[in-house]
Amino acid sequence: MSGAARIRALRGDGGFTLLEVLVAFSLVALMLGAAYATWGAGSRAAERSERSLAALSRAESVLARLGADLPLVPGEQRLEEPGWAIRIAVTPYGRARAAEAPQLGLGAYDVRVTVRERGGSGAQARLATILLGGTS
Repeated sequence: MSGAARIRALRGDGGFTLLEVLVAFSLVALMLGAAYATWGAGSRAAERSERSLAALSRAESVLARLGADLPLVPGEQRLEEPGWAIRIAVTPYGRARAAEAPQLGLGAYDVRVTVRERGGSGAQARLATILLGGTS
């Protein structure tokens, strides 16, 4: 080892080589890329979840309105709301109970509500329940 190299080695003035700097930058770029991909996937999942929750909320709202401002009659109804397509299917529930319904003035109905988002994420929700309503 020459005298100048020995002095640099003792003082610690060696610094980093270009190769070491390139390797360090490559590792940082890989870590940032992985972090960005993870963040993006989480963001998309949160958006899908939000849209699905909105569809479910809309379906619950439609079920709550049935019998009040929406008629509870056997058959299929389609509602159009901005950005949403809603389908309501109502069928009489059970044969044994159908014989009792006229005496009580009530009927049991199997109700299925399907809500689909138009465009966007295509979120949808399906709910089913049994409701009592007046017989006609």
